[in-house]
Formats: sequence, C-alpha cells, structure tokens
Amino acid sequence: MEMSNPVPTNDKSGKAATLTSISRLRNTIDFDGQVDPLEWGSDTLDFVSHWPSYSNKPNTRTRFSMAYDEKYLYFSAICYDDPGQIQGSYFERDKWGLSMEQIAILLDTYKDQENGLLFVVSPTGFRIDVSVSNDGQGELSVDLSWNSYWEAKVTRNGEGWMMEARIPFSSLRFQLTVPSASFRNT
Repeated sequence: MEMSNPVPTNDKSGKAATLTSISRLRNTIDFDGQVDPLEWGSDTLDFVSHWPSYSNKPNTRTRFSMAYDEKYLYFSAICYDDPGQIQGSYFERDKWGLSMEQIAILLDTYKDQENGLLFVVSPTGFRIDVSVSNDGQGELSVDLSWNSYWEAKVTRNGEGWMMEARIPFSSLRFQLTVPSASFRNT
C-alpha cells in the first residue's frame, strides 16, 4: 500500500489536519483480525487523540492503515497496550460509551464536511455504525439506528489488540463525481 505525501489542511475547528491518499491493495488480505504487514504493507498513519483533549499525542502507540479494492474499503489497527488494561465491554450493537477503547473511522463520503458515516470497533469486536448529519449539531444529527452491512474481526496478543474491518462500497453513500479517495487524519 502506498500513501501520498501528507498535505496540510484545516478542518472546521481550525486545527491542522493531514490529507492522505488511500491506495489500492496490492495483496490479498486474510481477513482474520490479525494485521499482517506482508498483507497490509508498511505504510501507516499517525494518530492524534480526540478524547478527552483534541489533537494531543495518544498515550499508547497505534498503527492504523487503510486500503481498498474493487469491492471494499479496508482499515486495520494494531493497538499496543497492556493486555490487562484493555477496556472493551460486550454490548448490544450500537450501544456506545467513551470509557472503552475503540477504533473509529468517520467517512465524509459526500466531501461536504457536514455529513458522514461513522464506524467503530471495540477490542471485544462489537461494532457501532452511525450516520451523522448537520456537522453533528442538534438533537437529531446522530442516528444510531442507521445500520449498514460491514465486517470487523479482532484478536488479542501479549502486546495489545488488533482489528481488521471491511466496508463494502455498496454499503456507503457517496457521490460518483469525486475523482479520488482520500483520508484526513485528524
């Protein structure tokens, strides 16, 4: 997987963000929740913390990758953490809490910085999918009842936990006029 050179951009908060191109998969991914660098490649994205303070450096190391093929958008993470400290409860789908560890990706599929689709995976493998409108402002802007078909698999080891997720393009709403896919790392 190749990623282009990051291009500084600004999100609506005025904070600097990085825009990165997502490359087509070169290898087949054995979709098993174990992130293999031979399958994913060596390119990863750096994270910044979103909660409790935006844009701080995270207190644990995370390796995050994205790619696509003709059918799916893929993302993976290796979350390095003390296995005894990992917080991830079992909940019903879409029961969400900020006190648990999670990997989340918000897709701005209309490229309007107002509407998006949020996909979240916990260390126990439960999934949350949310539709966001009106820039997340107002009572009805976050729709937890929105459900889409997508998959995620999780594994744990002595260094933390790993996850792989894939979202069929047929499950996403997007405009066909957008010439390329990109990822803003905020």
